[in-house]
This record gives sequence, structure tokens and C-alpha cells, in this order.
Amino acid sequence: MPRTPLAKTFVHVIEPCLFAGFQKPFERARYAIFGVPFDSTVSYRPGQRFAPNSIRSSSAQLETISLRFGIDLEDVAFTDIGDVGVSLSLEETLQRVGDTVKELVSFNKVPVCMGGEHTVTAGILRGTGRTSLLVFDAHLDLRSSYMGLTLCHASWLRYAIEAGLVEDVLVVGARGFCREEMEYASKRVRYLTPIDLRKGDGEESLASFLNGVEKLYVSVDIDAFDPAYAPGVGNPEPDGLSTFEVFSILESIRSRNIVGFDVVEVSPPYDSGITSSLAAKMLFELISLSEKNSRA
Repeated sequence: MPRTPLAKTFVHVIEPCLFAGFQKPFERARYAIFGVPFDSTVSYRPGQRFAPNSIRSSSAQLETISLRFGIDLEDVAFTDIGDVGVSLSLEETLQRVGDTVKELVSFNKVPVCMGGEHTVTAGILRGTGRTSLLVFDAHLDLRSSYMGLTLCHASWLRYAIEAGLVEDVLVVGARGFCREEMEYASKRVRYLTPIDLRKGDGEESLASFLNGVEKLYVSVDIDAFDPAYAPGVGNPEPDGLSTFEVFSILESIRSRNIVGFDVVEVSPPYDSGITSSLAAKMLFELISLSEKNSRA
């Protein structure tokens, strides 16, 4: 496989494991897809390190046309550049992720990440530059610390806010959080629960959030979906979102400057491939959304 300008940063995958089973040359690609097989701070069900290749495998079995956005992925310029070489050290891993994203941005690529645990998003945001952040997640991830760690999968969003990495935040699908997180969110973070969405409060809140957004990053923790749709996750939380609800929200996003996106927290050991397939579909639809908006 031809080596990209990022060859020293990445451990490349062999061709049969490419996302969607095909790709365009790096030089021509608009989207650069990569994995971060990291799960060292996971507190319940590990296995997210196996997600990137599981998602790749599932993606090769999906059809490429997005009915919602009228985009055929075969017509989209994307490339799979492999996995970031992770370390047992969280900080070292985040540094590598951030450096990688900075380099991708310097090549005018849109970074597309397959996690890995949700903490990797903090590393990505170091590389994208300050941006508004739309998160799909069952949890707020706003703890000051968790199990002795000040930066982990349960606190990464608070870190990103306090480090000045994000302009504004909206969390969609939140339904599992503690009192500390609710108090912090009341001053710093907007969020929509599944109950809010089913009462019809989602459309206006999303429109208000997106109004005036200059740069948008979208992060999808797969546990935003109800466990009926995504059983293979690190921290399943009942009463979640349906595929219809999530994909319908994507249809309402009209931002032309989506600077990147990720799908994280898939834990393949805990199901038969359903969750990896949904994660691959989510990435298909996010790429289609970004491509449609860029062509508008």
C-alpha cells in the first residue's frame, strides 16, 4: 500500500481491512479515516481497543448509498490511513492523536475517527482548533475526576471545556449522570435527554445551538443509542435513542463547516457485531451529511 505523508505516525492496515472496503489516494481524499484502539481508562466493560478493525470489517458489508442524504460513498473522496500507534499512557496517546489531527488538517483533510474510548475525542480537539461541539452520548462525561483519574472517559468533556478546546457544547441523548455533573452542566453545557426529544423539544434546541456556529465537530458515543440497538458498549444505559431519532437529527444539521467527527465506545466483545455495524452506518451517514452540506 502506498505510504502517506503520515507514515511515521500511523500503523497502516492491510487492504482487506480498509473502511468500506475501498478508498481514494491520500492526495485526492477529502476525508481521512483513522482508528484509535485505546481503552485504558474504561471502568466497566473494556474492549474498545478492538473497535476500529471491527467497524472496518462491518463497514465493508454495508451498501454505500445514503437514502437520507442522496450520497453514494463510492463518489466520495476518502481514505483509511490506519490506526494511531497508541501507548499505555493516556497523555502520550492523546498527544499522538492531537499531532496526527493537526497534520491531517494541514493537508486540508477532514479527520474521521473510530475509537477507542471517548477520551480520545479530547486528543482530536487539540488538533482541530477551538470548535463548537455536538455530542451524542448517554452520559455527560463532566466529572471532575473518576476512580482517581482527572482525565478519563467520564471526565473528558469537562477537560475539553476547561482547556478552552470548545466554543459551545450540546449533548444529545444524555440520561445517565450524577449530581456533580448536573450542577456543572447547568452553567456550562446544554443537553437534551431522550425524554426532551420525545416531548418535541429537540428541533428548536438544536437550531438554537447551530445558529451562528462557525466550526462544528460531531462526536458520537455509541451508547447514546438504546442498548436494544447497540448492546456492545462500555457503559450501557437503558431508555436510549433509536436509530430513527439519531439519523433524523443528523438530517436537520445544515452546517457547511463540519471540521471532523468520531464514533467511539464500541466494545465488540459484548455483542455479535450489531454495534460495529451501527457504528459503521453512523460514519457512512456522517460522511454523507458533511459531503451534502459542502456541496450545497
